[in-house]
Amino acid sequence: EHSSQMRTASRYLRPAFVAIVLSLILCQVEGADYTLRYDVSKETLQSVTASADHSAQQSQLLNGYKGQKAEQCKSQLKQQDWDADIRNAVEGTKRKIEYIDRLIAIEAAGCPAKSKNCVKLAIDNNTGDLEALEEKSKNSINALKATVLQKQKAFMDKCVSG
Repeated sequence: EHSSQMRTASRYLRPAFVAIVLSLILCQVEGADYTLRYDVSKETLQSVTASADHSAQQSQLLNGYKGQKAEQCKSQLKQQDWDADIRNAVEGTKRKIEYIDRLIAIEAAGCPAKSKNCVKLAIDNNTGDLEALEEKSKNSINALKATVLQKQKAFMDKCVSG
């Protein structure tokens, strides 16, 4: 009877153990650096990060202001941190990409050794989520960039006329 109780306990503990191990793998320790393993994840992060750059639009905006007063205002503008929300959005997206990358790794870990098709399937199973995340993040970042440029224009208009 004792051994049958042990088998029953073992049967229930195994899934719990697996769940604990998976949750530990998926949990991101704050401040820990995670290296993306899959190209699809790296490309998504690179694309989102590149979309956050608005230096060309900012230069175009600032080039519209001429004169000594405008130069002083540009100097004041550049001393302020306008991009905190954009950086936070990119960082949040990065954490989500890392999570999906971990999911791919967990699925791929269940593949037979040297089964490239199985690993490809694990990647393909999560590519749609990465693509949706990329599109949503870029839309959000583009809205944040537009807001920053509007605020910078308002700052410059007020500063130059003041």
